[in-house]
Amino acid sequence: MKRIVLTVSAVLLLTILPLSAVPLEDLLQGAKENSAILQMYQLSKESTDLSLTDIEKTTSVSVSPSLTFADMSILGLTAGPETVLTGTADITIGLPTEETTTVTITPGQIIYSLESYAFQASPSLSVSRSFSIQDNGDTLQDLRDARSILQNETLYRTNVSNFTISVYTSISEILTHEKNIVSLEQDIADLEKTMSNTLALGRYGKDSTLYKGYELQLSALRRSLISSEKQLALAQVQYRQLTGLAYQEVDEIPFPSLSFSPLSGGNSDLVLSELDVEIAREQAALFKRQSVASSAGWSVPSFVLSGSAGLDYVNTGTATADYDLSAAGSYTSGGFSTNASVGLDISNTGNLTPSVTIGGSWSTQNSESRSIQERLYANELATAELTYAQDFLSYQIDAQNLSNSILSWQNETEEFALTLEYHESQVLSVQEGLSLGLNTEQEVAEVEHVLALDDYEQKILALKGLVLGEQIAQMQY
Repeated sequence: MKRIVLTVSAVLLLTILPLSAVPLEDLLQGAKENSAILQMYQLSKESTDLSLTDIEKTTSVSVSPSLTFADMSILGLTAGPETVLTGTADITIGLPTEETTTVTITPGQIIYSLESYAFQASPSLSVSRSFSIQDNGDTLQDLRDARSILQNETLYRTNVSNFTISVYTSISEILTHEKNIVSLEQDIADLEKTMSNTLALGRYGKDSTLYKGYELQLSALRRSLISSEKQLALAQVQYRQLTGLAYQEVDEIPFPSLSFSPLSGGNSDLVLSELDVEIAREQAALFKRQSVASSAGWSVPSFVLSGSAGLDYVNTGTATADYDLSAAGSYTSGGFSTNASVGLDISNTGNLTPSVTIGGSWSTQNSESRSIQERLYANELATAELTYAQDFLSYQIDAQNLSNSILSWQNETEEFALTLEYHESQVLSVQEGLSLGLNTEQEVAEVEHVLALDDYEQKILALKGLVLGEQIAQMQY
């Protein structure tokens, strides 16, 4: 008879549970591989990573070609119109240096006659390099880049962790509904048996107040059962929407070993808040360094060097050539700017034509405008510092709340372990009593039913611990 009772209990469970069961680790891995939500997080992270790639100090090359056919006189080189080919292809190279260095190679306007083969060309080469006397924003940009990279990584890790928590929570909801269904079906079966026994004794009929009270209880239990079954179906649909997979029964849910020590400097969110302070501080300092006003805004004092070499060549039977060399430099600081340039033109006759130009300028600055801007940056810095202080306090409060939740879960786990141990010993005792004729099959079924509910509770409690484990991880990175 004992085997019959166990078989009935197994059939009861199989009416609501899937036939196959998988370890929680496999279930979670499958959810991560199939979830559209997690794939979206991954794509978003990769896109942001690409946009944050440092390309400022890499070599860049650009070519600007043009090619034209025309029927024209080659700048007076021939008497009549000829079909000529004209074109140019400037090449600009940006070198990967700390300062801004640009090299431009210009073939100039090349004109070539398809009839007389006469041509004219004026190639040139120019180099320009800009030196900042002070940091003109590199440090600020580095801070912003560091913050963006950290924020992107933290956001992705948090999204993955929150997804894992959602999966654990969804499984826990399903198990809770299954547990309620098993409990309600047993309550209904017990009440129906009580009602049957009441009628069998003959003391109360169906019209009695006692029996009608039983009927009301039974009706309420059946409504609760229908509601739990609908909630279970909805929870399974939500699990599929979350993971992209149909729910499978979990047969292994490990109890985590939880320990938590808050970081002295806080987690990544607090580091981001601290970077906001550094960014605001550097922005204010940068503006003080930027004493040069222009239509494009403010910049730090700078020194620019440039030079070029060119050749004008004409071939109409008698080749002529002119060479041109030049160099220039300029310095700007505050409202003062000075510049100088030299040039040297060498003709094919040997004539030299030197030139020298020196210039300078002084402009007044709007001190009121700068003062207002400096106060704005100072306010931004003060706001960032206050925000960091508040974020640090929030981290400490969250850490304390999490520590309390962990302690509460550990106490709950210890209490459940004692309860489970008692129920297991109770099952053994009642089964032994059944073999000795001291207990009934009904009593054995009742204690085994309690143990089945404990199995659900054990899984739900383990999932609660795993959720806490994810929350611990979020507080420590």
